[in-house]
Amino acid sequence: MQNAESSGENLYSPIRIPKSAIGRTLEPSTPWTLLFIMARKQLTYCGYCGTPYERRDLEGRTRLYCPACHEVRYENPVPAAIALVLNEQRQLLLGKRKNDPQRGHWCLPGGFIELGESMEQAALRELKEETGLEGTIVSFVDCFYQESRFYGSLIIFGYLIDITAGEMQADDDLEEVRFFALDELPALAFESHQKLVEQLKEKLRSEKSTP
Repeated sequence: MQNAESSGENLYSPIRIPKSAIGRTLEPSTPWTLLFIMARKQLTYCGYCGTPYERRDLEGRTRLYCPACHEVRYENPVPAAIALVLNEQRQLLLGKRKNDPQRGHWCLPGGFIELGESMEQAALRELKEETGLEGTIVSFVDCFYQESRFYGSLIIFGYLIDITAGEMQADDDLEEVRFFALDELPALAFESHQKLVEQLKEKLRSEKSTP
């Protein structure tokens, strides 16, 4: 079984993005971020005309540039949406991955945001695709930036979701789904998911202590 370190998914801790920063430009890449980008397979040819890309220093970064189209190829983080679902016993829904990265490890339901859908819509869609359950958004939990050796730069949004319909059954990227007590969770596949769970626990503690 592949462990977290060998997969590269947990090599670096996720960076929390404050709510006030969502939708704003991230700071320039740090040296370790650039090392990750350089280690991944690079784009070579322009997707419009097939001309080999050049690397030029533009706007404070080294960017891909097509000398024929005179177009800059902007490479951006990939957004993903994650569902955090609690049942009436305050147990958390997890799924066991059937594909790499981290095959065989438990994770939160979720996936990449499609064109034309919001972060909330993506979380609900991924929940239904992977678990058969339909729901409604309760609240935003947190957001993190993380580098992945499989997918590159990611921005991960987590949402607390209430179940409204459906029959629970593993599908898509998951081979098993089940609820776990919050104090008896298995090791999670991705550190960003663990961070979201920690934020959810803190949110629940705050709600419980509020008169």
